[in-house]
Amino acid sequence: MNKKKIFFSVLLVLLIGFVLFVYNAFNGNPISKFISKQVLEDYLEETYPDQEFRIKEGFYNFKFSEYNYTVIEIGNTNKDGNVKEYQFRINGFFTPEVRWDGLYYANLDEQLANQLSQQAENEILPLLEEQIENIHHFEIRMEVLKGTFEEDVKWSKHIALEKPMELFVQLDSTDQTKEDFYSTAKNVKQLLDQHDYDYESILFNASGFDMEGVKAQTHGYLKFSLKVEKDETVDMGNIEEHNQDAW
Repeated sequence: MNKKKIFFSVLLVLLIGFVLFVYNAFNGNPISKFISKQVLEDYLEETYPDQEFRIKEGFYNFKFSEYNYTVIEIGNTNKDGNVKEYQFRINGFFTPEVRWDGLYYANLDEQLANQLSQQAENEILPLLEEQIENIHHFEIRMEVLKGTFEEDVKWSKHIALEKPMELFVQLDSTDQTKEDFYSTAKNVKQLLDQHDYDYESILFNASGFDMEGVKAQTHGYLKFSLKVEKDETVDMGNIEEHNQDAW
């Protein structure tokens, strides 16, 4: 084979490889689709062993690099007599996992979760404000499945939730440097851990309220942000900086 034939052979292989790469990026491939469906079947069997489902044909969402499936619950209908359908998302190339369980979210009791979140905020916020002066806003998110608790249940740090709560702490960091923010975030986490609160993560937002030299009371701009998990330490290197032109 002469050099010209070798050149065109290599070019053809590269062209085919590029076409397959582009096709896979936008449409997935039969192997990964088969694996994702198998992962979903195993997940449904393990998570909901007493229920029966049928998985409809899925599609590849190239924007998020995931497979989306509609799952029908067999033998159960909604109040209008229609079959119950739920959306599931499978993400991950080497170790695909269920990233979105539509059945789980459909069964969340939002009203009770908000009620318990408010009770938790009423207990935890005063504790933090005793030592942290610049908390601008504090919020807790919880997930509670319907039927898990009685309607008159009261929140306590020992309550058995589906998963630990997520905390959001917005700080008035108008006059804070990155080092100040780091120190404050570390103190907040230390207080929560010292009092044995169980949580999944804390999202810190450090906001400035001096846009264009005017001290605002409500609307600010983001200066720093940090998310830290329960089992992590507050790391200066993980702090993200935002809107540096504003401050």
